[in-house]
Amino acid sequence: MNHFPLALIITSSIGISSAKAMVSDDVIEPILQRISTSENSKDNDFYMSKYEVTVAQFSQFVKDTGYQVPKNCMAFTDKRWPDPDNPGSWDLPEYIANPYRPVVCTGIRGALDYANWLAEKTGKSYKLPTISQWRYAAMAGKTGRMAFADDLKQQEVCKYENTEDIANIAGFKKHHQVRYKRSVNCNDGAVYHTVVGMYRPNQFGLYDMMGNVREFTRSCHEYSDSKQQVCQQYIVAGEAWHWQPRGVNVLDWIDKDFQGSLEGIRLVLETDDPGRASEATTRFARQLKEAQLAQRQHHLQLQKIPATPTGIMVQSGENKSYKISWLEVKGEAVKYAVYRAMSDSANGHATGFTLLSDNLKSPQYIDSSAPDGAYVRYQVFSYNKQGEGLGSQIVSYGTAKIFKDDERIETEHFFDGQYYWLGKRDSATVAGFSANPDHFPTGIKPHKPAWVQLGFSVKQSKTAMLSFRAQAEQDTRFELWQGNHLVGRYDIPKSDKFATYTASAVLVAGNAPLEVRLDESSWFELDWLEFK
Repeated sequence: MNHFPLALIITSSIGISSAKAMVSDDVIEPILQRISTSENSKDNDFYMSKYEVTVAQFSQFVKDTGYQVPKNCMAFTDKRWPDPDNPGSWDLPEYIANPYRPVVCTGIRGALDYANWLAEKTGKSYKLPTISQWRYAAMAGKTGRMAFADDLKQQEVCKYENTEDIANIAGFKKHHQVRYKRSVNCNDGAVYHTVVGMYRPNQFGLYDMMGNVREFTRSCHEYSDSKQQVCQQYIVAGEAWHWQPRGVNVLDWIDKDFQGSLEGIRLVLETDDPGRASEATTRFARQLKEAQLAQRQHHLQLQKIPATPTGIMVQSGENKSYKISWLEVKGEAVKYAVYRAMSDSANGHATGFTLLSDNLKSPQYIDSSAPDGAYVRYQVFSYNKQGEGLGSQIVSYGTAKIFKDDERIETEHFFDGQYYWLGKRDSATVAGFSANPDHFPTGIKPHKPAWVQLGFSVKQSKTAMLSFRAQAEQDTRFELWQGNHLVGRYDIPKSDKFATYTASAVLVAGNAPLEVRLDESSWFELDWLEFK
């Protein structure tokens, strides 16, 4: 069954497009789940919607009232990348084609007004949850990061949530030619937000609490007035398809005027008796099951994205070539792509990972184009018509340049690192250090320091004067280490241009690698280092 007939069914049977004012039995109410609180909870028992509010439900509100949602949404679709100069809206064709997906792009104001309308139409006091209610319901009586598991290896989350996963990474590469380097280690079958209730519920019977879309709460994070009457930022809860889950209790917030396509709505009803469900709600529940069955077929297709190549090896071949090999990846019409990064100290040239060859059908490749004596690194990806999976482990060949303590150290010639990038600035190749590798826009971000390591040799322990050329997004700080020895911590002021800075450094004799490590929550770029 495809989605278009379902859209027609729901429009005709639940009265979304009716011009006359609705009576309460025409209104789709949330499908509720009772949440019994503990004796230690400050909240009384309440009911919470099992699912996020869908397009079908929000459409009724707009049709009944003529409500105007501002068209300034930072919208993600397979054809759109968020752009303030090209904003979207909640009723983009891609968003309303399937009325069983969560409604997005409403902003907090639209969510509050929808809840008020629903309360008025039904005579029931529907509202957004408090953050306390939401967290209690999301944890479902458990402790730790999430109700189903801490899942520190991020291998189980795809059973329970639509998150940043292999399908999402593949979709971005296919639709936007953007490849994020990290995701959870599983495939949930969805690229963007999907039909509600597609995965396992938590122990309270609630779906999508830590995935699909983030959810508004009525709790205020920051007031704009001293009397605390006007909320400037509201707390949002959960995670969306665009991010890996940080955990139920991580604090996050959103400005009252912001509209994005990663936030949605879930409601609570604070009562002992929710009353009977409307006829429209009963029909909606039945039709939702049909929509879930149809959507599951799409998920199954995306779950055919091939696995990450394993067993990758590199060895020298004939005529100064390199042979890269890996284990065959099982699957439907699997092909491979090989990427190479290179540091050629002989001519001062360094590159990040660039495509070397694709459309490979056998699990090996001969690289005969690498300069003699260069330090090379390789990574292999597998793909098919559904998309490209995650990259293999990186393997290297050759000897990285070892810098002496009396020569300029060009940081792009590192031999190992994480959360970095290489870029061209003023004709120089520089190394960038990411302060937010998981691209969270707000809230408390995981502490994942970026670093690179360079070959380094010091003949004699000494105190030296360090010079370095850098620029920073905000005032920030980085560290230099020789193995376990701290060379020093160095501040960089905010600047939109590269500048040269000096400071003292304490070096110890030895051949331990020199590690450049970001120590703050703002990114910076580094061109070179020099000890005098």
